[in-house]
Amino acid sequence: MIVGTAPCVNDTARLTINRSLAPFAGTSATVAACATQTEVDLCAALGSGAGEGGTWSDINGTGALNGCTFDPSAVGNGTYAFQYQITGTPPCSNASATITVNVGSGADAGDDNTLTICGAETRFSLFEALDGTPDQGGAWSDLNGTGAIVEDSLLNATLLPPGGQNAFVYTIEDPGCGSVQATLLISTVDYLMGSARSPW
Repeated sequence: MIVGTAPCVNDTARLTINRSLAPFAGTSATVAACATQTEVDLCAALGSGAGEGGTWSDINGTGALNGCTFDPSAVGNGTYAFQYQITGTPPCSNASATITVNVGSGADAGDDNTLTICGAETRFSLFEALDGTPDQGGAWSDLNGTGAIVEDSLLNATLLPPGGQNAFVYTIEDPGCGSVQATLLISTVDYLMGSARSPW
């Protein structure tokens, strides 16, 4: 307000300011996924506080994006980028964040197998007994607690009770897929002078 000098009256003016909140699209990030997964939540990968109502762009044109859900199994191994954008209200500019997904085939623990071996074996390779194409670097578990695993993947069959099945599980921890496992079910039979001898 400005005070007027008589005979002029006081004068006032009003200024109205409209404030527009700047949009926040979240934080760009890189995540790992397994090629066998069917759903990766890209919205969750943006982090906390990301605004709603934005749009996703499939930068690499995978065709595997539905809303904010990406299906790695539809595209296989590779690196794929997706941009999330929220339109700003002038004078605020648009906001965007990019989620990059590294899709790997995942670790392979091989396939389950059931077999009977000679009870005289002292260094039987559990790893070589797995079916399929297992990857190295996993760990073995002796589910029956026989104590027959003597070194890494070597089995001393003389410590196993003859006849019954004993379970040994091979586990690989994969950053994209979690734990992958394969199981060996092993029975032993005694052999005497080249001829089979019944364990019973």
